[in-house]
Amino acid sequence: MPANRLSVLRIALLLAAALGVAGAGQGAPLPAGKPTKAEVRAKVLELRKILDAGGANYLAVEKACLGFKALGLPERVQARLAELYLEAKADEKIAILYVLERVGVENATRALPAIASDFATARPKHPNTMSFASYYVVERFMRLAWKKVPNARGPEGRDGVKETALRKGEVEEPPPPPPPARSSADGLVSTGTVADRKALLQVVLAKGLHRRDKAGKRTYALPKVEEDGWARVIGDHAFVRLRTTHRGVDLLFRRSAKGEWGYLATLGQWVN
Repeated sequence: MPANRLSVLRIALLLAAALGVAGAGQGAPLPAGKPTKAEVRAKVLELRKILDAGGANYLAVEKACLGFKALGLPERVQARLAELYLEAKADEKIAILYVLERVGVENATRALPAIASDFATARPKHPNTMSFASYYVVERFMRLAWKKVPNARGPEGRDGVKETALRKGEVEEPPPPPPPARSSADGLVSTGTVADRKALLQVVLAKGLHRRDKAGKRTYALPKVEEDGWARVIGDHAFVRLRTTHRGVDLLFRRSAKGEWGYLATLGQWVN
């Protein structure tokens, strides 16, 4: 092979190697900042048109929601949706909530106060579109909270490990008490401090949120302040789970500017 052709080939190989290294160093294939706010807004408007037409075409709604996943990394899409929610009109909010329900909420916590407020406002007038749409997203935040900071002894505060029969003469040792507060690695979610849990429990008692009927003859079990399996805090909002045999209720609280906890809304009661 002629020397000049060897030189050209060598240069081409060096360029290819250099480009390969540069590409590896970039990590994610998407340019920084993608998707843009404008790109996400355009998709929101497309979905809003479908919903305005009645939303009866379920496949069209799902296809439009899947289009958001194609825009880029989920965490970036979630963050853009949260940003848009804070300035969106009512019909645009519904569209954004539809998408957040499907793409996740971990990076959309910036919008949690607004979404929780909209949910609390719409819930007393249930059924309505905002009540439905915001409920599913608030519930996703609640599930995220327990996913990021799982209970030490199972998802509902009970044993999460398979119990084995005690041998004759053995005595079951009680589990060690949980620390005053536990947090996720990124600091997004915590169990709240003992003071937080005490304040939340006081609100539950003051408003009778543990009652299953107006007379108070049937109630949910009241958790102990020292236990942390029943409460999770994200920013200035807290989720509280009250349980009894085969039944439960999920509650939403908000902390005021003065640092006082107050009841915001009930997500719902369930029977297993």
